[in-house]
Amino acid sequence: MGSEVTRNGFSRKNPAMKRTFPQMFALFLLWTVGGLFAESKAHANEDVYAKAVRSTVLVITSSASGSGVLVDQERRWIVTNEHVIEGHEDVNVYFPAENHGLIESELNYYQANRSQLEIPGKVIALCKRRDLALVELERLPADIPAIPFGKSAKPGQLLHSIGNPSASDALWVYTNGYVRANYFKSVNGCRMQVVETSSPINPGDSGGPILNSEGQLVGISQSFHKEGRLVSNGVDISEVIWFVNKHRRHKADSAVVTDEKPVTSDSEPKSDALVATPNSLLGLLAGAKQ
Repeated sequence: MGSEVTRNGFSRKNPAMKRTFPQMFALFLLWTVGGLFAESKAHANEDVYAKAVRSTVLVITSSASGSGVLVDQERRWIVTNEHVIEGHEDVNVYFPAENHGLIESELNYYQANRSQLEIPGKVIALCKRRDLALVELERLPADIPAIPFGKSAKPGQLLHSIGNPSASDALWVYTNGYVRANYFKSVNGCRMQVVETSSPINPGDSGGPILNSEGQLVGISQSFHKEGRLVSNGVDISEVIWFVNKHRRHKADSAVVTDEKPVTSDSEPKSDALVATPNSLLGLLAGAKQ
């Protein structure tokens, strides 16, 4: 269709296939801008991870492991899910170590350097119904910033997550996805705000940060739907802010502070959702039984 044969046997291009210089320039500009936009977006994702990963922690107890996030540098407070530290007053926490500008992501490294990298923490507040826990650490590594609070994310917004999934051979793993919905739901008799995303949450990601593209905290990874594809739930930032600020105002001296009576039967997740607590890390750092 691009040429026609003359009676002398020579071919000549179809005039309809000719492109003028402005057309070619426009196509080149479109290709260039598209490539730059994709590259810029990729760099933006890298920046979010680079800023937040140092404030994201691996949380280990004698029976479970998960993730957490530093929310108050002065008080040395991290937030995680209640189901990650359930039944424990003391936990161990690891911040990511860096080597030649890269995050050490192998579990064996932290096992071998446990005496230098492990930080004890004390559970100071629980909210079973919102699946939130506040842990005060004994100390912090130098120059570790708290992740700032953002606003509730809206449907269609791109979000970023960091966690420690047991399905991966690496720690401090990045993933992203979009907000599917932000709504209120009744969980364990508590009406709470959740952010539903398309980010793939796996066991071990529980308690990790959900971030917007400015690197602000907009939720805490919590559970995934066992039947739905890419249907994950996080505790919305509004619930996290309420929980943290409540205990900033009313910090108690006791080791564990509960803001409500312990919930037993209704503290279990509903049948359509699975909390993301792994078993594969158990025993590797905490000496727990598998």
